Amino acid sequence: MYVQSIKRAFEDFVNPQDSPEVQRGRAVEYVETFRRDLGIRTNKNGRPTLVASEAARTADSFSIRDLGIAHLGYHAVESLMEANANDFRVFEAGGASGAITPGSIPNVSAFLGSVQGLLDAALLEGYESPEFVIDSLIPVMPSKTKIKKLLGLGAIGDKSIRRNPGDPHAVAQFADRVVTTQETWNDALSMHVTHEAVYYDQTGEVLNQANKIGQSLALRKELDGFGLLAGVTNPYNYNGSAYNTYLTSGNWINDVANELNDWTDVNVVNAMFSRMTDQETGNRIAISWDTVLCSPTKALTAKYIQSATQVETRTASGTEVRSGGNLGDTKKIVSSPYLDQVLTSAVAAGGLALSQSNADQYWWALKTAKGMSAFVRPENWPFRVQRSRPDDHFAHNHKVILSVYADQMHSFDVQEPRAVIRCKNE
Repeated sequence: MYVQSIKRAFEDFVNPQDSPEVQRGRAVEYVETFRRDLGIRTNKNGRPTLVASEAARTADSFSIRDLGIAHLGYHAVESLMEANANDFRVFEAGGASGAITPGSIPNVSAFLGSVQGLLDAALLEGYESPEFVIDSLIPVMPSKTKIKKLLGLGAIGDKSIRRNPGDPHAVAQFADRVVTTQETWNDALSMHVTHEAVYYDQTGEVLNQANKIGQSLALRKELDGFGLLAGVTNPYNYNGSAYNTYLTSGNWINDVANELNDWTDVNVVNAMFSRMTDQETGNRIAISWDTVLCSPTKALTAKYIQSATQVETRTASGTEVRSGGNLGDTKKIVSSPYLDQVLTSAVAAGGLALSQSNADQYWWALKTAKGMSAFVRPENWPFRVQRSRPDDHFAHNHKVILSVYADQMHSFDVQEPRAVIRCKNE
């Protein structure tokens, strides 16, 4: 019944009486519908995403073997383990002894597209796991170049002049402001669907592998992002000069000993943000920070501070009670074990080599909203999945039916160091 239901769904789209061109087009529509049933959508930024709430069925509710039988026939799947089943032509022929015909192409396309849909769903599920939070801290900036110049004009400052009737207007002079990003890099992994995976119906193993590939690429992005945010990497380049992200003196001050214990520590960063100055004019600038990032050890402390409605201060002469919120509901609180990993890892492994007790006390106040956010992720292309049928030699040598390649092309950069403050206990 399971095979028959898949076959009927396919036949609802592809009519053998139609021309090969029409059949191929309808096979594409079938695959698109199959993907929608799995909950695969395109978000507002044109990126593929998995919307589980809109899925009619999950990837693990399908069997790769049954998909093969439904689209290609029982004999084609059984022939996979025959001695002469040494490449993908066994499917195109409808079995080891069949003849390759144009009419078989839509069936092959539907099978490959269906398997690709299963793998995409599993890959996206792993990549979009809620444990990964770096995308909520560092907004994406689409880019068509490996190095991006964030061009802008420096602030004019207080240069307006009071004029008398008949006097000319003063002319504003703009200073160039250029922030140069790093070169983008390509993170990639691949996997192969083998003859054995179809014949022995190793659907669970294949989907589990795809899920782990998605998780692996997301983890790499997470660690790279936290490396930037923690100050392990310092790529900020302003008008051709390199700077560390966090400074205790100079053009900005955003590194301070300020352990997160109560509302007074939040007030310290409020005061520091209010004293940030524009690099060209020296005038103060307004930073509307929106996020607290801390270790899991301090996450509840941040929530207690945010949700407090009263503050009680006791002195030798009495007790003072003040009502009202502190952080307020507008501040987002984010924590991650991967932040701890970056902070405590050895320098050679891309970390700050802190002790766990010191790492627990680090926290950040930063602006993450698009616009003048503290950090940015230039992206040539988002997480994507491509497939290919292997060449004859590879297919014969490895008994591979389908190869899947997942990758992403991006970098992590500092856009405005004045929009972040790093606090610690040192």
